[in-house]
Amino acid sequence: MNWATMSEKVSGLCREQLINPSCPGNRSCIRACQCSERQSILHCLTALYVQHTSISEDAPPENVFLRGYTAVLIGILIKGNTASLNVVLAALSGESSSSKLRSLIYHCHMFLDSYKQTGDRRKGSWDKSGEEVVRGAIVSLESLCTGRS
Repeated sequence: MNWATMSEKVSGLCREQLINPSCPGNRSCIRACQCSERQSILHCLTALYVQHTSISEDAPPENVFLRGYTAVLIGILIKGNTASLNVVLAALSGESSSSKLRSLIYHCHMFLDSYKQTGDRRKGSWDKSGEEVVRGAIVSLESLCTGRS
């Protein structure tokens, strides 16, 4: 998550930089993906989130973790960036913008709960800054949701 919080420019970069998730890493793609069917990084992250929203709550923990982690990343990347928000909302399924945002909020909360449980088990290495980042993403998503009700 740290890379997503480094600069406000990251959101624009993730929206503008195009990649093909199936890129085999050909020599021509060393500096930038040249494959056909490229998508923005933000669209790829949103597609990954969508792929994992269909899993059940009793799915393997790594799937639940990935769903929550991508929800948090998306929340960070759309904060204060209308163009990025529009990319994400267009890629998510749901009846309304606020229902799509509520789904992200729910999965962020689930991620935060598992993050805190993991930290509780480790005792000494619990990183409160990670919790603050997740809470910030939740607050940002909630404000977007109330603005679209």
